[in-house]
Amino acid sequence: MAYDDWNKLDEEEEEELQDYSYFDSKKDVILFCIDCSESMLELREDPIYENAQTCHAYIALEAAMQIQKKKVITGPNDSVGILLFNTSRQGESSRSTGSDIKKNCFVYQPIAPLSAPKIQDLIHLLDAFREDPEELKRNFPPLLDGKKDLTQSGVAVEPFFISTKEKPFDVSRFYSSVLLPNSLVDEDDIDTEDPSVLRESISISRIEDLLAQMRFHEVAKRAGFSVPFQLANGFTIGVKGYGLVTEQKKGSYKYFMDLGDRMEVATVRTSYVDEEQQSEVEKTRMVYGMGVTSGGDDADGNERPAKPGQRPFYNAEEIRSFRTLGLEPSIKLLGFKDLSELKFEDNVKHSLFIYPDELTYAGSKRTFSALLQSMIKKKKMGLVLALVRRNASPTFCALLPQAENMEDGWADPPGFHLIPLPFADDIRSAPIEQACRASEDVKDAALAWINKLSVKNGAYPPDSYPNPALAFHNAQLQATAFGEEFDVDEFEDLTLPKVDMMHKRAGKLWEAWKSSVANDEAALESGPVVEEKKRGTKRKAEVDLSETEIRTRVADGTLAKLTNDQLKTFLKSKGQPVSGKNDRHGLHKQLALTQLPHTVADTEDHPGRGPSAIPEDKKEELLENAEDNWQDDPINPRNWSLGKKWTSAGVVSFYTFISPLSSSIMAPGLPDIALKYNITNETIIAMTLSIFLISFAIGTLAFVPRSDIGTALLLATPVLMADFQEMYGRRWVMNICNLITIGFNLGCAFAPTTGALLAFRFLVGFSGSAPIACGGGVISDLFSERDRAAAMAIYSLGPLIGPVVGPIAGGFVTQKIGIKYVFIIVAGLGGIASAFGIPFLRETYAPVIRLRRAKNAPDPEKAAAAHPVLLTEHTSKLHYLWINLSRPAILLCRSVVCFLLSLYMAFMYGIYYLMFATFSTLFSEVYGFGTGIGGLTYIGLGVGFMLATIFSARWGNDIYLSLSQRNGGKGEPEMRIPALILGSLFVPVGLFWYGWSAEARIHWIMPIIGSGIFGFGMMTTFLPIQLYLVDTFTYAASALSAASVFRSLLGFAFPLFGQQMFNALGTGGGNSLLGGLGIVLGIPFPIYLYYHGAEIRQKSAFSR
Repeated sequence: MAYDDWNKLDEEEEEELQDYSYFDSKKDVILFCIDCSESMLELREDPIYENAQTCHAYIALEAAMQIQKKKVITGPNDSVGILLFNTSRQGESSRSTGSDIKKNCFVYQPIAPLSAPKIQDLIHLLDAFREDPEELKRNFPPLLDGKKDLTQSGVAVEPFFISTKEKPFDVSRFYSSVLLPNSLVDEDDIDTEDPSVLRESISISRIEDLLAQMRFHEVAKRAGFSVPFQLANGFTIGVKGYGLVTEQKKGSYKYFMDLGDRMEVATVRTSYVDEEQQSEVEKTRMVYGMGVTSGGDDADGNERPAKPGQRPFYNAEEIRSFRTLGLEPSIKLLGFKDLSELKFEDNVKHSLFIYPDELTYAGSKRTFSALLQSMIKKKKMGLVLALVRRNASPTFCALLPQAENMEDGWADPPGFHLIPLPFADDIRSAPIEQACRASEDVKDAALAWINKLSVKNGAYPPDSYPNPALAFHNAQLQATAFGEEFDVDEFEDLTLPKVDMMHKRAGKLWEAWKSSVANDEAALESGPVVEEKKRGTKRKAEVDLSETEIRTRVADGTLAKLTNDQLKTFLKSKGQPVSGKNDRHGLHKQLALTQLPHTVADTEDHPGRGPSAIPEDKKEELLENAEDNWQDDPINPRNWSLGKKWTSAGVVSFYTFISPLSSSIMAPGLPDIALKYNITNETIIAMTLSIFLISFAIGTLAFVPRSDIGTALLLATPVLMADFQEMYGRRWVMNICNLITIGFNLGCAFAPTTGALLAFRFLVGFSGSAPIACGGGVISDLFSERDRAAAMAIYSLGPLIGPVVGPIAGGFVTQKIGIKYVFIIVAGLGGIASAFGIPFLRETYAPVIRLRRAKNAPDPEKAAAAHPVLLTEHTSKLHYLWINLSRPAILLCRSVVCFLLSLYMAFMYGIYYLMFATFSTLFSEVYGFGTGIGGLTYIGLGVGFMLATIFSARWGNDIYLSLSQRNGGKGEPEMRIPALILGSLFVPVGLFWYGWSAEARIHWIMPIIGSGIFGFGMMTTFLPIQLYLVDTFTYAASALSAASVFRSLLGFAFPLFGQQMFNALGTGGGNSLLGGLGIVLGIPFPIYLYYHGAEIRQKSAFSR
């Protein structure tokens, strides 16, 4: 459907607020219309003064006088007028403003700016009315239609009805029918049952209420700026900005000149005079100079080079460009973040409020509203670059959405708060000292009087507390303007605390609190004393740089007093290389890594070995605090923002998708491979596919030590290899290996012989195993046990869905453009992954992160606090290398849990790859599918994997959390097992379904459904097994590597004998055998592990 007018509002859409912007003005105009009928002038006893009489007309005029006196301070630019109706007095023509005055109306004060003389005339008139009220006794016939015209013109009528207890004012007789309610008031709030009650929006029953509202100086509600809001390139709306909270200051004063008979306002003007010419210089000719420079280079273009000793000069436009960076006033949307990302302290000054401006860009309101509602719904905030004025500097701001609040008289309008964010230069760190810790008794005593004196409703209403300094200043101005005496004692400061009431309510609680503080030992301790640094020119005495001296200075924290030359001398004496470019941090880092032997004999027998540089008495304390501090450290990957964590997890999952994809994408093209290279041996043909997995297993063993124990290995490396140390970790392994995998895939595409193809496939599997080896460790680094289920599900989907997508895509690619382009496409996907992975993937392995920070620590103690491994004694790097290369094999052989779970996972993985090797033969011979359509038969596995991922991420984690709550909120690895048992039931069902439906040659959809059931069970078991290994073993990446090696070996072996098994037993019999083995391996042991897993883990030296 085409829209004829895109800017037309649909009638069925939600009603928007009425636009009152055309009523806005910089000044308020008030017209007092006072009835002067006989009832208004009827005399009665004055309720305030004794032996005095008053009338309603006098009260009305006195209220007008009081309001004008308030307006002189709160709104000096406003205009006020007084109209008396129902009077026989006629207006004078000289006082007419040009408009026709209706009969029986008298304009006492024409609408004009406020002035003290007119208010004083009104004061005199009040005295005259007290003496002779008979002048106002005329009736005035009401006009029923007059008030509607006023409302249409933007005039708000606020009547003040005067009532007494004996005779209340009945508005139902006349005024309720002619006065219209405010359109902003909900009609449901109107009491229709009592017609005598006027709508609350029409009347203010007490004049005191209005005077109380005018205690504060209300600033005119006009926009502070109007700028375009750029949502995207070519997509801009208009917005206006308002300052909701701004400090109200005293009015600015003016200069006056006494001319004898009068005072004239003096105009201030700044002029610049040339001293030599004694003539005024135009401002446009003025230039601005910076500080004196020490020299300058030649410049090209329009820049003016400054010679040594001279100042560079700039004109006003250039100075303005320095401030604005050449930007025009606008707001540019950069992106979105979670609301939780906005911290309370990230606010350098008061925020602004922006609202759409329909006059500058049509459609701004609808676009603005859609953006606002979407951000509120998704709990997001915007990040914008804002320049709101031409003389301001651009700042980054948070765009905080605010929903419309219809309560309390529509106090909160819909819009965005523009909160300026700090730059790096604006952030200050507080000098935090070790604080005194109060005892529980002191805390309870303090909490008692705090609760007693807490503000009701827990809020501070600013409307109730005017600025006392400003109010005192305005009261004096008002008294001076009207010639009244000002009594300081009568001034009321509402901000003063009610001390008497506070003492009455909490006096005894204060005494109890003081007593508990006085008896608290912690309160008697003296705080740290900062000694003032003494300046002097005396040269420091030489210091003996023995090992004992160094140890003493480290213990006392005075190592920083040594000079660079002294540190270099000591390091040289210990055989450490020192270059002339070493900075102080580098020397401290080297000292932290230098081992100080206890005896000279130790140094001679074992150079480079010995205890750490940290004193023995500080080791235990640092070891206790290091891990606790790391848990709350902002650089800990588990404390990163959700966006940063999921970005790294997404990149790793993409890597783990591409590598398995390349393992199977050539499966439908095996006949083309055999034809291209003239291969007749079926085993060789199957090996071109499965050789990937044997190298995959070898590569996993090779890469895990690099990511899982890189830091321990590097600490044994000489200090000269510091730059090389920074390379170790998970990030560089995956990024570099992905680039190598791209090259090897291209080698497969252009391999000239069968041997070359097998070699390149072997190398692709070797380099492509890095994401599988390191990815599980990355997920463990980023997410805690309670939060990692969803991330592990996404990560596990890659190795399983990749081999499924590969044959589907590979079949059509091979059929359409050839087998060579299968490898080229995989290389292209690897390039896309590197384009995201290199800039966005961050190092997550904690020891590597802590080592890098330790290298920059100013002294060994801080280095050890950042990285506790520095406290241990160092051994040979070859020893560490051997330990970590052998760790996956040790875990697999010595841990029953790791072996049996890895065996079951490897068994299913072997069946998985057996399906790859046999699907093409089965569906081509039994169902007659071609190469391209045959690739689509793998969709059943993919659908099963996707459903299992959704189930595991959602309900699998719920099962874990539910069991954790039953255990007092503490999670155990065994709580992952119920999901494993559930998945184990689907594996044999899927195999029986798949095998016997194919054996019976039932419709082709049936074996595909069976493969999908198997895929669901396989994925449902994979995730809890991997989570159990991560939760159980200290070296998570090594445990996952052991499982990966095992499954890769069986994945390589099963396709080599699977076809012969099916030829002997048939498709049904072969899959029944596999299903029976699945029952034996997948059900009894997980049940046993659920009940006795904790006991097994306690006996293992590798468990957490």
